[in-house]
Amino acid sequence: MDGCGELAGILAAGVGAGSHCAPFSDDQLAARRVGAEASGTISQLQRQVASALGRLQQRLGVEQGSQGILRIVSVSSEQAVDGLLGRVDVVVELGGGRRVAVEVDGPTHFLANDPHTRTKDGSTQLRDRQLGRLFGAGNVLSVPYWEWYELRGDGSRKGRYLLRLLGLDADGPDS
Repeated sequence: MDGCGELAGILAAGVGAGSHCAPFSDDQLAARRVGAEASGTISQLQRQVASALGRLQQRLGVEQGSQGILRIVSVSSEQAVDGLLGRVDVVVELGGGRRVAVEVDGPTHFLANDPHTRTKDGSTQLRDRQLGRLFGAGNVLSVPYWEWYELRGDGSRKGRYLLRLLGLDADGPDS
C-alpha cells in the first residue's frame, strides 16, 4: 500500500483518536462552510470567469432554445459540495446531467520560483484530486490566470476559450 492510501485508511478508521473521531465531523464541515460564506473572498478574476460562463449559458440558451437543447443548464458560483471542505469556484451543469467543477486559479495557486511559475502548488493539486474524486475524471477544469489575461477583454475569445475548456465546441477541449 502506498503512503497516501495508508494515510487515507488511517483517517477513515480514526486510528489513534478513538472511535468517536472521524476525519471531519458534521460540525466541522458546517463551520467550514459558514466560514467560507462569511469570508467573501471571491477574486475579480473569479467574478470575470463566472460572469462569462453565465453569459455563455444565456447565449447558448437562446441559440439552442429552438432545438430544445440547453448545452449549459446552470452556472453556480462558490458552490458548497458534499464531501469537500470549502467551495468550488464555479459548478457548471451541462446537458445530460454532467457536472463540471471550474476552478479559477490566480497566481497564489502556482509555485513562485522560475522555471516552475506555471506549476500548481501542492494544496491546489490536492484540491484538484479531491474534486476529481467527487466530480469524476475529466470533470475538473482549471482557468489559469495567464490564459484568461491573454484573452485581453475580448468577450468572443473568452466565450470560445470556455467552450473549448468545457468540450462544447466542434473541435473539442484540446484545440
